[in-house]
Amino acid sequence: IADPSMFRLVSRPNTTSLVHKPNRWFGQCWSVPSLPQKIKDFEEAPNKYRATTLLKECGRSGDLQSALSIYQSLKASNQTPDSFIFREMIDVARKFGRSHLNSLVDDMAKMRVKPDDLTRGWIVRSATQDIQLGRSILHLESDRLNLLDFTQLIQSFGRNGSWEDVKKTLELMHQRELKPDLRFYNAVMSSCKNIPDSTFPAMIHKQMISDGIALDNISRNNLILLYAQTGDVQAARRVFDDAPVHDIQTWTTMISIYSKKGDLPQVDALLQQLRSSPIVINEVLRDVLGRFYSDFALSSFESKRISEGMSAFTTLRTLGIHINTQFYTAAMSNLPPSHAFHLFEIMRQDGTYIDDYTWHVLFKQCAAHKSLVVLNQYYQLFLDSKVNSTTVLSNMILHAFVKCGDLQTAISMFRAIPNKDATSWSTMMSAYTQEVGHMEDIMQLLHESRQEGIQTDDYMWNNLISACRINHNHDQLNAIRTEIEQTDQISISVWNGLIMAYADLGRLEVSEEIFAKIPNQNRNLRTFTAMLAGYQLVEADALCAKLVFDQMRDHGFEPEEYAWTILFSIFGSVGDLNSMQQYESQLPSKHKTTPVLNSLIGAYGNCGAYQDAVRIFSKMTDTLKNEISYAQMIHIHGNFRNLEQAEETFDAMKEKGFMPGSIAIASLMHAYSHKLEPDKAEELFKSMHTLYQICPNDDHLAILVDAFGRSNRLAESLKYVSKDNVLHWMTYLGACRLNNCISEAKHATENIQRLNPNDSANYILMANIQGKLGLWNDREKTLASMRNQGLKKIPGESWLYVDGKRHVFRANDVTHPAMTEIRQFAKEVLKTLRSMGYVPDVSWVTKSLPSEEAKIEHLCQHSERSAMYYGIMNSKPSSTITIHKNLRICGDCHTHTCFMSKAYNREFRIRDAAVWHVFKDGQCSCGGNY
Repeated sequence: IADPSMFRLVSRPNTTSLVHKPNRWFGQCWSVPSLPQKIKDFEEAPNKYRATTLLKECGRSGDLQSALSIYQSLKASNQTPDSFIFREMIDVARKFGRSHLNSLVDDMAKMRVKPDDLTRGWIVRSATQDIQLGRSILHLESDRLNLLDFTQLIQSFGRNGSWEDVKKTLELMHQRELKPDLRFYNAVMSSCKNIPDSTFPAMIHKQMISDGIALDNISRNNLILLYAQTGDVQAARRVFDDAPVHDIQTWTTMISIYSKKGDLPQVDALLQQLRSSPIVINEVLRDVLGRFYSDFALSSFESKRISEGMSAFTTLRTLGIHINTQFYTAAMSNLPPSHAFHLFEIMRQDGTYIDDYTWHVLFKQCAAHKSLVVLNQYYQLFLDSKVNSTTVLSNMILHAFVKCGDLQTAISMFRAIPNKDATSWSTMMSAYTQEVGHMEDIMQLLHESRQEGIQTDDYMWNNLISACRINHNHDQLNAIRTEIEQTDQISISVWNGLIMAYADLGRLEVSEEIFAKIPNQNRNLRTFTAMLAGYQLVEADALCAKLVFDQMRDHGFEPEEYAWTILFSIFGSVGDLNSMQQYESQLPSKHKTTPVLNSLIGAYGNCGAYQDAVRIFSKMTDTLKNEISYAQMIHIHGNFRNLEQAEETFDAMKEKGFMPGSIAIASLMHAYSHKLEPDKAEELFKSMHTLYQICPNDDHLAILVDAFGRSNRLAESLKYVSKDNVLHWMTYLGACRLNNCISEAKHATENIQRLNPNDSANYILMANIQGKLGLWNDREKTLASMRNQGLKKIPGESWLYVDGKRHVFRANDVTHPAMTEIRQFAKEVLKTLRSMGYVPDVSWVTKSLPSEEAKIEHLCQHSERSAMYYGIMNSKPSSTITIHKNLRICGDCHTHTCFMSKAYNREFRIRDAAVWHVFKDGQCSCGGNY
């Protein structure tokens, strides 16, 4: 050996060098190339054998990209991959790149390569996460798939909700005449729960019977669930009932189904059956029952189904299910105080922990329901518990006593709070706004709070404003306003409160001034709503209300229900029908709620738009209609003398489960009165207590006085007059006027003057009776007596809307700009009507005039006639004219309007102080009974 260094290698060979490195001793023959080098060599001379070997190596190393490169190189060499290559490729793809499986299976189909059993199994198992892959293998290998393969494919399709694929797979199985076993059906049913076809469970069930498959407990539970999840609970119950024996899982399944449906009777029935069986309720079923009964109880309490909720609660306790503090608190927050107190007693007996929040909820409920008796019980228990009250909890207890009206306890509570905060002071201030007479007390509180360093916040300011409003203290309100204007960072809610307060005190001009001073960017929805409410309080012109409402929308605020209700109420109060119709068309669908639609009905009724009121009511669904809806329609039908419709509405109200209230009964009695049906009015009156549990009030008696008086049955009318009720005597006096009964009228007048000597109306009515009977001297004495007492007659006034503007007329009016034209037109009208047979009835002139012509001219100057003439002169031919009058229409004006409706082919709607009169084709809706 020539080279000595070789001795070292022989004596201590380096095996690493021999395997991995070329060396001088053995040369290059022991070198192993890397995978990239092998792939490079393969690409130069591809063949299937080398490809298979390399793909196995890629699978061991997880090299997906190299495997794809080998596969593509083989395809590029025009050599068709065989089943061995596809097996290795699918093995690599299923482990490291599932997205390539679909393309590989497609290649197998195109190249008509059949996978072996191992490869097919890999593809089927991979299809559980890829339904497209499942479809591909189903198309490629449908004739070779076994029962397990079909099972896995159906599971994949079922979990992904691919119903058509499930059906196709089942059909292929049927064509192959494969006999499914119980394991197959269980797998199908458990994985196909989201199938939308309701016929699927029945189909599976029928097939199982056809295949002779006997249900075990597992398959029975799966089938029950499958029926239930497609909505066929009855079929699920049949499967349950047909079972010879039920295990705890079957009971749990069936009870869970009814629990999810909220079917209390069925859950109760099943639970009763279960208790009579030897099966013991386990924790899973106990949890199902606990969640169901607790949820059912809470939802029942929330929807005011108290008896059902208490039944569910009792079942919870019977089952021994733990009821925690959160459940008790949630339940008591939705119960009236008396029922909540019962639960609270059980809570204490069970030793359930009572936290501060629970006490807070209990006192809050007492405040909401103004239940002082229960509040005192809670308060005593709270004191006995010796709980250290926080300021927040003390404030809630104080709030509860304030809301329940126990001012003295509230004062004691307030003085005992050690660490009063702003809420404490504000709550105590609110106690002094509950009733009149505590202005000094609330101002003293304000002084004390400032001495304690408490800054006057928005709640305090609003309480001070409310106190001024209820005490009608203008001076103090002005002082508070001045202080507010000098204070920085005052909330908009305070300004809104000032707007409402001044309007309530009749100082609308100050409300408008405050509203105008608030910058546009500071106004909110409540600001505009407060201003609208101010116009409603003083019955301002509808034009002002419309301006504010439109400004609200122009500033980007969407009016809420309350604003719409106020707006329609204002239109109705002034009879602005055009504005009503205009703004109704703008009412969003989401605001067509019961309060808004009720306001629409009432407003249309006040505007004389009878058909519109009926239209709104007819379109309301039964769920939207309430007692007010029916009562309003009864009133409107009665006002328009449609007695039959009023009676039908009254009966419909009862059929829909609404107990007629005081207003509904009064409205129907009023309808009977104006249709001269006093006996029916009396019969309804006598049934109030026995049938409807309502105590009649003075208004009901007044209607009976009117009903019999209108029918000239004054003796019976007098029976219902309460000796010391001025309304009853005024109504009786009105009946005397209708029937020209002077002695009875004197008796009524004496009683009215005894009860209300400052009322001028009784003098005017008496003078009218005397004038109509020609007792001119007596008439003058009556009027002189009125003047000597400083009383004045309320002037007759009529108004209508023309082109959105309100025009007001008074008797013998000379102030209206168009009065000259009106008087000229009146002469033409009189001539036309006389040619048709109209003869003025001068007996309705109740003052002494020198000639009959003077009396006729006096009649022609009644306010409703001026309004009528102006309406004809300034409206389209044949259009309806609606007029409001503050007094009763006289008999001659009534006859005159009948002739007018025929002569000018117009419909006139006149609302006098009592009812609506609709004149059309020479007739009036009242039938001459005005």
